Amino acid sequence: MNRDYLSKIKTNFLRIPFSILSNIILPRLLGVNNYGVFEFLVSTNQKFLSFFDLGTLTAFYVEYSKKKERGLIFFYIRYLLIIYIFLSILILGLYNSDIFASIWFDNSIYLVLSSFNFTYLLYIINFIIRVYDGSNKTKKGESLRSFFVVLNFLVYLFLFLFSNNIELFQFILIIIFFQLINILLYIFILFNPKFDIEIFKFNGFKYVNYMWNYCSPLILYFFISTSFGFFERWFLQLNNGNIDQAYFGFSWKISSIIILISGAFVPIFTRELSRFKKVNIKLIDLYKKSYVNSYIFSAFCASIIAFNSEIFVLFFGGNEFMGSSIVLSILCFYPLHQIVGQVNGSLFYASSRTKIYSVNGIFFSILGFILVFILVDSKFLFSFSLGAKGLAVAIVLNQIISTNSLTYLNCKYMKISYLYFLKIQALYFFVFFIISFLCNVFIKNIIKIDDVLLSSLLSILLYLVASILVIKLINKDLFNSIRNVTKNYRY
Repeated sequence: MNRDYLSKIKTNFLRIPFSILSNIILPRLLGVNNYGVFEFLVSTNQKFLSFFDLGTLTAFYVEYSKKKERGLIFFYIRYLLIIYIFLSILILGLYNSDIFASIWFDNSIYLVLSSFNFTYLLYIINFIIRVYDGSNKTKKGESLRSFFVVLNFLVYLFLFLFSNNIELFQFILIIIFFQLINILLYIFILFNPKFDIEIFKFNGFKYVNYMWNYCSPLILYFFISTSFGFFERWFLQLNNGNIDQAYFGFSWKISSIIILISGAFVPIFTRELSRFKKVNIKLIDLYKKSYVNSYIFSAFCASIIAFNSEIFVLFFGGNEFMGSSIVLSILCFYPLHQIVGQVNGSLFYASSRTKIYSVNGIFFSILGFILVFILVDSKFLFSFSLGAKGLAVAIVLNQIISTNSLTYLNCKYMKISYLYFLKIQALYFFVFFIISFLCNVFIKNIIKIDDVLLSSLLSILLYLVASILVIKLINKDLFNSIRNVTKNYRY
């Protein structure tokens, strides 16, 4: 695991600058209105695909990591083709109907279909990466991902420099073209490039039975969770339009950088869990390390962003997106519990406790639905009418509660103390939060540096130094492990 984990860390840190640059260029390339439309269409299409996924991708990854059967890959490819054909026909069938207008508002069929293809190809790429990880070819897969992140950045840069007011539809078509190149290269390198007739043979009834037994407890959960997940962004679009949608999507992208780094190990973690037949000391140790280290890193990053959100907004989006600074200050705390939520989910899947996971997910999907109504809407009684800010609060609050519920259930399953994890959350959240707050007060109110950029940079620098010293004092094992990784791992 350590070799693959370190490979993930290395390539993620190599990709981060190009991902950041891409996220800087894209809002400026599209403009706030088109960016809002793009975010809305992609997020809603992702929810449609999530519903038909039904947990099958995780089920595939767990089984393939154990047995590495080539037939399972071809079985899942056929399943993905069925999803694509069905959803394409569904979208075309709804065209010119009131339902189409109710779901996608005034967006054209060309935008809806192109954004669906864009989202579907992202899903295909995610599937192929899982195949690489499950085949113990993580290093090769991560190298390819890095190559395409750089290529993606170069495409954005070229369009930004040489295109004049590019249409959203044209932009999506260009990105789809490069996604197809991405997929073909992944496949060519992973498999023997010779034609394989096996893809047309259906000998996968055993896989159908496995998928059904694994995923059937999740059907109701996926239906409810994806419906409510779709509702969140749709409801924001209905009440607040493209601008708030852009603010939320923009803040989500910046927050996702934390997930990109700290969540890189999760597929490797899932693969390792699939090899345990029962709870033992090694499994508990793996769970604890993954949970604690990912939470600490996420809390560390989130506290930097929370008190310096304006400078991050200016850096990534410019003045046009300044209205999203409060949204970003709230949403940057989402990765803290989202990553450990993935860790928890991996253990539920690997231990085949999907029914419990489903019930928990249904309950918190309903809770999230209620929170969105209360915090986002402007027409209902007892509503706070906060728009994108309200949606950010609803999502972060629901994620904190639901993740702790899953943590408690996993601790009960492994017969370990839940209070240990609750203390970890409280300790590191407040430690990093207070350090960041004090650094900002010291630089901006005591020293009184008026330049926004300089004061933010000094505040962040002071925060980094203070945080490293505090980690060394309260968690020497973590500090030593970080030092050993940077010392021993050669690029």
